[in-house]
Amino acid sequence: MNVSLFIGNLSFDINHDNLMTILKKHGKILSLEISEDKFTFKSKGFARALVQDQQTADCIIQELNGENINGRTIKIEMFHE
Repeated sequence: MNVSLFIGNLSFDINHDNLMTILKKHGKILSLEISEDKFTFKSKGFARALVQDQQTADCIIQELNGENINGRTIKIEMFHE
């Protein structure tokens, strides 16, 4: 079953390819959407990732939550709609 993750406190300079490269080291990423400012097209500092299963989600949270990426300590948690 697919699991959604919220990724917060991202650097405003991070792009889709950079973040995807970091995440896919820990499992299969089905989709990734970085929220962008509609005028500047720069990151708003958060993203949503859809991962293959709970095991992948747990691995990403365990390995990356609290890590410093591009000078910011990111926060990753399960996304509940």
